[in-house]
Amino acid sequence: MYPGHWSKVFPHKPAVVHASSGESITYQQLDDRSNQLAQLMWQQGLRKGDHVSIFMENNLAFFEVILDLNMILFIFSRLTVILNNWER
Repeated sequence: MYPGHWSKVFPHKPAVVHASSGESITYQQLDDRSNQLAQLMWQQGLRKGDHVSIFMENNLAFFEVILDLNMILFIFSRLTVILNNWER
């Protein structure tokens, strides 16, 4: 389900919890932040079907970016220089 649905049903429940730090982001925060990023990308001229690559650390912001890219239906690929053995 789209996070916007869960932000209405469980706005204050954690949507994502970082396993190492215990840091979390609620459904409402996740929905709000991914919407803001989607609007920013739209204002910059990115549109459905555009190709986007993201290069970032594994953290909570990663989920915001992924949801944003899915909202606008971008074609994206994730770039990283550090992979665990199971990710290779």
